Amino acid sequence: MKRFPNYILLLLLINFFHLDIIAQTETQKKIDSLNLILRNAVEDTSKVNHLNALVWELYQSADFKKSREVAAESIKLAEKTGFKKGKADALRHLGTIEWETGNYEKSMEYSVSAGKIYMEIGDKLIYGDCLNAIGNIHWAKSDYANAIKNYKQAIEIYKELKDTASIVRTNNNLGSASGMQGNHNAALSYYFEVLRLTRTKGDKILFALCTRNIGETYFALKNYPEALRKYEEALAIYQQVGRKVGVANTYRIIGNYYEAIGQYPEALANYSMSFKLFTEMGDAGPISSANNNIGRIYLIQANYDEALKCFHEAAEIQEAKGSKQPLVVSWINIADALFRQAKLVNDRDIKTNNLNEAITILSKAIDLAKGIGIKEDLKNAYGLLSDIYSEKNDFRKALDFHTRYSVLKDSLLNNETTRKLEQQRTQYEVEKSVEEEKAKNQVAMAEQKAGLKRKNELLLGGFTVLAIITFLIVLLIRQRNQKKREIEKAETGHKMAELELQSLRAQLNPHFMFNSLNAIQDLILKEDNDRSHLYLSRFSKLLRMLLDNANQPFISIKQELELIELYLSLENLRIPNLQYSIERNPKLGNDERMIPNMMLQPYIENAIWHGLSNKKGERKLQVRIHENAAAIEFEIEDNGIGRKKAAEIKAQYRQGHHSKGMELLSKRFNLLSKEYGEAILTTVTDLENNGEAAGTLVKIDVPFSLSEQAR
Repeated sequence: MKRFPNYILLLLLINFFHLDIIAQTETQKKIDSLNLILRNAVEDTSKVNHLNALVWELYQSADFKKSREVAAESIKLAEKTGFKKGKADALRHLGTIEWETGNYEKSMEYSVSAGKIYMEIGDKLIYGDCLNAIGNIHWAKSDYANAIKNYKQAIEIYKELKDTASIVRTNNNLGSASGMQGNHNAALSYYFEVLRLTRTKGDKILFALCTRNIGETYFALKNYPEALRKYEEALAIYQQVGRKVGVANTYRIIGNYYEAIGQYPEALANYSMSFKLFTEMGDAGPISSANNNIGRIYLIQANYDEALKCFHEAAEIQEAKGSKQPLVVSWINIADALFRQAKLVNDRDIKTNNLNEAITILSKAIDLAKGIGIKEDLKNAYGLLSDIYSEKNDFRKALDFHTRYSVLKDSLLNNETTRKLEQQRTQYEVEKSVEEEKAKNQVAMAEQKAGLKRKNELLLGGFTVLAIITFLIVLLIRQRNQKKREIEKAETGHKMAELELQSLRAQLNPHFMFNSLNAIQDLILKEDNDRSHLYLSRFSKLLRMLLDNANQPFISIKQELELIELYLSLENLRIPNLQYSIERNPKLGNDERMIPNMMLQPYIENAIWHGLSNKKGERKLQVRIHENAAAIEFEIEDNGIGRKKAAEIKAQYRQGHHSKGMELLSKRFNLLSKEYGEAILTTVTDLENNGEAAGTLVKIDVPFSLSEQAR
């Protein structure tokens, strides 16, 4: 199928000619040597080992067909001679070959069988390798949770055996799986550990893989220039060592970069390079990914027929392999192409058929995405369904799916602000490590060249090395100081918000104590000695509670209620006919749910002093606490004179007085919203009875997510 312009094909030929020259490595020499040994070998365990060594070298050269044939011969001979380890080695190699070529079910079968034999013969190290391989299979099938589970089991074995190389490899896998789950902080921390451990190992392939994966993480964080720099570093290493699979994958990833910044000809050129390489190797999985990538470019260019061909080819491969998450992406791409095509056609029947087919495909994609828990794909499917139903003039369904899309979008963006500081720190550490490694490598190369020069060149060479070292150190210090300033700036903002919250709490408590002392003064002036003594006793207990909680921005509901009950008992002494009650859901986790310190008291104080104190007759105050689907709900209801009448009395008798409690609480809530990214919602309702003021109802909603962050 002719899909690419002539200039792209010319670019392919030039690059492949370059790659073929690079591929002349030690691998072919090893293959020739092993074939020579096996030509006259006796059928014993030694021959099994040589056959397995040949399987691996053939795999490294991407001759998968021949490597399978030799592996089958090795297994047959191992069974004949009773050589269990030899059979396990062959099975493990077959598992790797099938994984590389996208046959995941066979790969799982071979890897599990090999692992059982290694466990039986007590070879812990290779058993750990089998767990790693099984994790890779789960990763390829988008089952990232099980992938991480197997990687962690493997790394525990490697730590027990103190096998640094295997720990490095598995940390790299953990970083990749964590990144696919959207946990970019964890991914960068794993990659940073890889760079730290491999600094002196000289493993170029692993270093290239880790560098490329760091680029992928930057790409996910939309730091595109830094991502491209890492990709190009990785590509250069892969080309240097002749790692064809690495080269192909890196071209595909660079294509993603150019697509993201809108340079579509460059994206198509890199995708085409990747497609050609994987086709030569017979690797079905990456071929399907490359098809999706190329189809996406055609989609952007409004070439919908070619886009649909690419997407359908990708979906067929993924469905046959059981690759769930990539299949969801292909189905969403197909539906998107059908929708865009439908918008352009005038024939009503074709338009309707396209839209209905897109809805059917998206329904399958949503079911599969829900099963594997990929929220990003589910969000995209909901958004596309909303657009399709809008095109069909079914606005009720369009609104329904748009609502689902918005909820998922908000969920994916949740807590993004609080993660930025940690991301900056991790990013800084990774960059620092890579820059230090580059500096050390360049210095070492310069010193080696200087040692080979004649004596009369030593002085000039020394000055050159010194200049390079000085430049690199100055550059490194400058970059480190710049990053440090950015981190300190973010931390300063965080501390300023925290100090402002503490300042507001410090103002709120004196305001409360001032009002309480006024109440005691009223009782003393009335010469009510018994109640004034009781009030003072309870007030001192209340002060102890306030001092205990003074430096805590959040306390449990249980602690808040203890304070409120003590406060109400004080007010009951001042207003004897005050009737109050506190109702709460018995299933509510009073010890676990956290709310802002002194959150309810200002509202209760406001209700008593302004609503109930000036009321004649029955005085009632109710505090109710329960939960809804997303928040803890607090209600404070009084049957007082109402806000309007209270304002009139205040204007008449308390001119010049400015109430601070409610103003401070409002400022606290605004600061907490900025700090934690969650808003505390407050509503005040004036109650009426036959047109007459019948009290006030205050409702406060504290989101569960804020309570969880506080806890």
